[in-house]
Amino acid sequence: MHYFKKYREIFLFLACLRYAVVSESQFNKICKRSRRNQECSKITIERNVCNNVRHDDVPHCAVPVDELFQGAHLRGLVDLPSFAPSWLNKTLYREGQKWARENYSLVTFCHYVGALLVAFGADAGKVILGTGKSHVLEKAIPRYAATMRQIWLWYDNELTNENDIVFTSLKNVRAIHQSVDVQYENSTLEQGATWIQENLNWDLDEAMWDAVLKDLNNSDIPEQYRSYSENILENLKTSQITLNQFRMAVTQHLFVAIPFIVRNSIDVTNPTEEQMLGWNHLWAVLGYALGIEDEYNVALHPSLKEIHAYYTEFFNKIILPGLFSIQSDSKILVEVLLQILHKNTPTYDAVNPRLFMTFILADVVGVKTSNMESLLTTVDKIIFHAQKPVQGLLKHGPQFLTDLVNKFTKAQAEAVMETWFKYVVKSDYLIAKYMYY
Repeated sequence: MHYFKKYREIFLFLACLRYAVVSESQFNKICKRSRRNQECSKITIERNVCNNVRHDDVPHCAVPVDELFQGAHLRGLVDLPSFAPSWLNKTLYREGQKWARENYSLVTFCHYVGALLVAFGADAGKVILGTGKSHVLEKAIPRYAATMRQIWLWYDNELTNENDIVFTSLKNVRAIHQSVDVQYENSTLEQGATWIQENLNWDLDEAMWDAVLKDLNNSDIPEQYRSYSENILENLKTSQITLNQFRMAVTQHLFVAIPFIVRNSIDVTNPTEEQMLGWNHLWAVLGYALGIEDEYNVALHPSLKEIHAYYTEFFNKIILPGLFSIQSDSKILVEVLLQILHKNTPTYDAVNPRLFMTFILADVVGVKTSNMESLLTTVDKIIFHAQKPVQGLLKHGPQFLTDLVNKFTKAQAEAVMETWFKYVVKSDYLIAKYMYY
């Protein structure tokens, strides 16, 4: 019975390891919130597709990926009274929320992967210095748990008036961002690195990192995606704004983009075009609500074809270079995140950090993992190679399998959150008002 339960839980875990990619459609509008007050390009609407969501137009505003670095010296707009943009399409917004709720495990896992990829970034040290809650496991667990629970409030509740739960949550998140920005506005990337050397004591898994670098170096990733552009490096180096528009755009990208950029994957949720347009629009609205200018709101694109192209270019030019040039501070952040999953989902004790890193390299980055696989145990290797048939079964199996995975994941997450936040987790109102760390 013990072994049956163990392998049932491993099956449920493997079922969460793939993402969704879909086709295209078009939208338009004039961008209305920007420092430059510029007009975004107008895109012709094709009304013969998804007619039921095309009554309100959506803007096409984000600057090219190569110009996003300019946002490193622009502060997030966290003091604006508005949370809902003028271009909010409620039909699309609710469609995105519904898709997220129906795929709780998939979306939660995508957010976790996004957090890992953020940690690889060149400015991860400044994140550590700015929050003080990402580099120690005992502090990182409640911090990430609280963050995820706030996000799920946004998926579960309407963004309709200033008295609702989402407004309360977003207002408090903005206040936290503003506090961090004010407290650490005079810090620099170099100061963050110095602070790390003087204050952190973490034994890195050097064998794992050597294998990661070897697999990356042996991959067919083009040379131009293996290092940051000079513009990005210079602006990260000189920026003294902790939560600037560039950094917020990076975070937004990794919350919304994972289902789009993992191309060689099994489409386990069979999403419709409307669902993915809705998912993207949901994060365009949330980006606005959190203080991202329309020019740096990476979700503001008119079609799924353009969305996918933009997210892929962003991933190649801004995310991938961090993997090739990862520093000790980023390694610590990544290992802390790997340990969060390992330590707080005890039923996954067979899925250790090395195995999970192998999943990330193979399924997200898309490289061969011979060096990482050489570090895995026999059981690890069986689990690693079993994921594809399991996910194929989930895709073509009955809906109750997806529902079972969602139920299992929710129960695991709520158990962890209740350990740290007690009765607060039982009420959306209390979560919105008090569940922060």
